[in-house]
Amino acid sequence: MKQTAFFFSFLFTFAAYSQEALVPRYLQVDEKVPELQVHFLDGNEISFESFKGKVIILEFWATYCGPCIPAMEHLAKVQSEVGDKMIVLAITDESQQKALKFLKKWPTPLQIVLDKTGKLNELFYHQFLPHTVIIGTDGFVKNVTSPENINAPVIHRIFSGAEVTLSAKPEFAYDYQKAVSPVEKSLFEMRINPPTPGSQTLVNYVSETETQFINCSIPYIYSILNHKNKDKKYDCIEVSPLSKHLLNPEELVSFNLKVPIHLIKQAEALAMDYIATTFDLTVNIEERQRNAMLLERRIGAPSEAFENAIPLETLSQKLKSEGLIPYPLFYQNTDIFFRSELPKTVGEVTPYFNDQGFDIQTGTSTRKCLIIKQGMRQTTSN
Repeated sequence: MKQTAFFFSFLFTFAAYSQEALVPRYLQVDEKVPELQVHFLDGNEISFESFKGKVIILEFWATYCGPCIPAMEHLAKVQSEVGDKMIVLAITDESQQKALKFLKKWPTPLQIVLDKTGKLNELFYHQFLPHTVIIGTDGFVKNVTSPENINAPVIHRIFSGAEVTLSAKPEFAYDYQKAVSPVEKSLFEMRINPPTPGSQTLVNYVSETETQFINCSIPYIYSILNHKNKDKKYDCIEVSPLSKHLLNPEELVSFNLKVPIHLIKQAEALAMDYIATTFDLTVNIEERQRNAMLLERRIGAPSEAFENAIPLETLSQKLKSEGLIPYPLFYQNTDIFFRSELPKTVGEVTPYFNDQGFDIQTGTSTRKCLIIKQGMRQTTSN
């Protein structure tokens, strides 16, 4: 993931509901690319003007970006199909040494460009990778999109001078107005920042209407939002094998969420929708068999009402956080309560439940999980 400013501001302070002041300026569609020097991996430097007359694809990538691998493979295939009509410049702001090490494992026929000064990343602003910019034969930016939207017919049409409309990259396509009216703008904010240097992962509940996630992974933010969501439809979160990179330390972010008081019940759902759109995530609810501590009520066990009783979910969290149980508690009826005098050692756990009429054992339970996937979405081009 790119840890640059998020969409509207290189100062990391945009108000997510507004699409007004763009400060500082970066190149947008229908603007001409200035004269630039391109630094190739082999040390050669070429003027950007040298590529005039071709369709230029700027593909921003990084060695830690899992989705960048299939994206570059896809563009290499398109390159082979269209020949000299197109050139792909695969741009990274990482070191030459790191890029070379990566390319030994994942070789590519694409031209690798080192953005030594950061000028290309600044001119062609983006927050998330992969990031794709299409420049026409006239040197003007034609589209800012995702790599899966590029194919041979699209390149042929752009090369011929035809106007082509492609789906905007999700990072630039979120419609905040659907959730917030102009009157509420000062009370509403969703903002992604780079991680805070020197800080640990932290969730700061500023107020009833504002939450700050500091140095968190995207799956972890989802888990917190899900826990707070009273209407949640799943009770575990899983990252697909190809999206494990979302857990990497390099991909931590900080995220501010603030809503007006009457949107509190919708805050978690709005934030999840925003994150999924921004990070190009696909989320599905699927059933999974997960390890659990199974509770079974004994026949004839008394049913008592306890003063200051603890609900099952709270008890499960407390016992697991204390290391007294290895897996979450599971019981078919979640609306049950237990004594507030908790066990203090692992050896006291079984007697604690036995005294309240339950047996406890390790097993598995079927649970609804939110499966998070990130990658190339199937979209259609106009």
